[in-house]
Order: sequence, then structure tokens, then C-alpha cells
Amino acid sequence: MIDLIAGQQNAFYTFFGILVTFLLYNLFFLVLTRSSSNMYFLIYVLAAKVLLYQLFKTDVLFVSVGEGRSLGGISNRLITVVLLLNFGAFTTTYMNLKERMPKIRQIILGLMAMFVLNFFLWLFNHGFKESIRNFNAIMALVMFLCAVVAAVRIYLSGVKHLRFVMLSFSVLFVFLFLFGLDYFDVVNSNFNFFFTGITSQIFLFSLSFADRFNLERVKCLEVLSKQKVVLEQRVAECTREIVEEQQKAEALLLNILPAQTAEELKAEGRARAHLHQNCTVLFGDFVGFTTIAEQMEPQELVDLIDECFRGFDEIIDRYPIEKIKTIGDAYMCVSGLHENGDHAEVLVMAALEMRDFMVRLRRDREARDEFYFDVRLGLSSGPVIAGVVDTKKFQYDIWGDTVNTAARMEQNSEKDRVNISQSTYELVNDVSSLYFEPRGSLKVKNKGEMFMYYVDRTPSQENETLV
Repeated sequence: MIDLIAGQQNAFYTFFGILVTFLLYNLFFLVLTRSSSNMYFLIYVLAAKVLLYQLFKTDVLFVSVGEGRSLGGISNRLITVVLLLNFGAFTTTYMNLKERMPKIRQIILGLMAMFVLNFFLWLFNHGFKESIRNFNAIMALVMFLCAVVAAVRIYLSGVKHLRFVMLSFSVLFVFLFLFGLDYFDVVNSNFNFFFTGITSQIFLFSLSFADRFNLERVKCLEVLSKQKVVLEQRVAECTREIVEEQQKAEALLLNILPAQTAEELKAEGRARAHLHQNCTVLFGDFVGFTTIAEQMEPQELVDLIDECFRGFDEIIDRYPIEKIKTIGDAYMCVSGLHENGDHAEVLVMAALEMRDFMVRLRRDREARDEFYFDVRLGLSSGPVIAGVVDTKKFQYDIWGDTVNTAARMEQNSEKDRVNISQSTYELVNDVSSLYFEPRGSLKVKNKGEMFMYYVDRTPSQENETLV
């Protein structure tokens, strides 16, 4: 029997106060984490607190056989077993020994079973020997040594929050070893090795809980930060894709509609028809298209038409000109929808470039012995009505007498020639770079007699263009 705290009430109150503080501290972590390991440790702290109180009343750590099995002795032994069992349970769960170090876990579980067995042997077997009772202290030292080894090895494997666990086990093992020497009278000391060790261990374990909580919080913040970065990247990528698709949709819409009409359609869901007083309309057509098309393979025909119309598109893109549509071998465009006063001159210049493009294409295809088209072009100036028709497939179109007259100018033109009406001639006859060939008054279907002019560049301008 060892007198631990007799005459040392100040030490008792100090240990008791510390244990109460840590009890409340670890209760907070249990509520916060709801972890089984925190529950085991809380019971461990509670058992240490109760054991300290019992020791203060009885002045002994263990009741010997000779002193009988009083209620205080049974209580002391039971609380000691509860303390050791919860320490073992806490050690195996907190350090996850089942996965990390299963062999050490088996040793600790075996020692825990021996604690329970020895308690019942002492309780019900009056022949229980003091040497077997003292064996509990040795088993406790072995269990704490296993805990130290496990904590060190797991910490070295990279589990950083076990640094305080490793330190607490080491401190506890040293104090229990000193307590064992004092218990077996190897050394004589009035120092409370047992509770100093337990109190130190509980303190360091409490630091471990806080350390683990902080490390997990930092880890969660890192995960959240990475997820935030990934989310921002996904949002940026989705935004970029949406913008790209929106730009594609707008580009497609602008291929069908003029910019002003497209904006009106997006804003209001519909586009109103507009009257444009001053415009020039162009019609282009391939001469002898039907005869040539019958001699060509379907894909070859489509490829040739596409090459021609792509060339026309590239030309009008350089001017304030709106492409209206293509129908078969006919090409239609208009200038003046942008309220440009030089609409007639602009479209005449574009028409001459279209003619030159077709002449060059014919020359190249003739050299390769391939089919080609000759083009004739007609223009007329005046008011037009422009608007969008249909709801399933938007179709931007223009209507009016100016459109019909331009179509008649094209029908009365010849290959490689640009034929213009009187209204267009009056708008461009003072352009010095243009040359006009009056054709006189010609009979036009459904229009009667109409004056027409072939227009071309002046000889000097034409030579520069050919060069």
C-alpha cells in the first residue's frame, strides 16, 4: 500500500482542478466532433478525476488483499480498470491501429481483456495472490509502451497531429515507470508520479485534439480553396464557352440579317419593316447555267457555284453592302441600307470587281480544262422596303420596283458586262473613273421602254486593274 496524497491537500486540489478543466475541455471536443475516440478519452479523464477523489478519501492507490474487499477498495479497483480500458480503447481508435498497426492493436486488446479478467479474479476469488494483482501494473506499463511505439511509428509515417500524442505517451510512460519503482519500493519518494503522469498526458492529449482540429481545418480550407479554384476555372470555362456560342450565334444571325435588324430582333423579338429611300440593288446571274450544269457532276457543280459566290461575298465584305440571298445561280445584294450616300458608286465598283473575279476564274479553269461560268450583272437605284419574313427560318428580304428593275437590268445584260438603269446612271455619271456605254431605250418585260447603260472602268483604270 502506498500513501500518495496524505497531507498534500494542495496537490490534490491542483490535480482535481486541472482534471475538471480538461474534462470540460474534452467534453467540448466530444460535442464538436462526436467521435468515439473523444468519448473514450472523456471517460478516461472522468475516471482519473474520480480515482483521484477516491484516493484522497482512502489515501491509497490499491487496496491489498489483506485489507479486505471493502466498497472503497472495489470502487478504486473498478475505476482503475475503467481508466485502463478506456485508455486502451482510445489508443486503438484515435490512432486507427486497426488499419495502421493491427499487431499492436491485438496486444492492447489482449491486455485490456487481462485487466477485466484480473478484476473478476480478485473480486470473486479469495485465493487471489498479491503477485497476480501486482501484475496489473506491469501490464499497464506494457500497454503504455505499445502506445508509445505506435504513436512514434505513425507520426514518422506522416500523421502530423500525433506529435502531441507521441509526446504524451512518452511522458506518461516515464512517470508510470517511476511510479512503478516507487510502488515496488525500489525508490522512496513522496512525489505523485501517477497523477502527475496522467495529468501531463491529459494536457498533451488535449493539445493533440486542438492540433488535430486545426490541421483538419487547414486541410478543409485547402480543399475548399482548391475546389474554389476548380469552380472558378469551370465557371470561367463555361462563361467562355457561353460567350463563344453567343458570338457564333450572333455571327450566324449577322450572316442572315443586317446588324441593325439583328439587334432589333434580339431586343424586341421581332423586326419591323423599313423603307429605305436611297438604295442600289444588284442582281448577278450565270450565263447558260442550265446547259453547263447538265454536263457536270452534282458535287462538282456545287463546288463551282460555292467558289463563285464565296468570291462575291469576299468582295462585298469590303464595302457597305448587304448580301440579301442566292437563288440557284442568282446572286442578290443591296447598298444603301446603312444610309451611305455613295451607295450607287459603291455597288458599281463591287460589280466590276465581281466581273473581274469571274474573268480570272474562267481563265484559270480554262487552263485546267475545267467547266466555268460567265456572269452578267444588272443594277438599279431607288427606294426599297426591307424586312424579315418567316418565324422558323428568318429570311431578310427587300421588295419594291427598284428590285424588279435591277432584275430586268441583269436579264438584259451580257456576259462580262455590268448593265445599269437610268436611275443608277444619274447617280454615278460624274465619277471620273467610270466609262459608260449608252444602250438607248430597250423594251423590258412588264416595264415598257427603258434606258440602259453598260458601265466599266475608264481605259486607264481598266489597264491598271488588269495589271
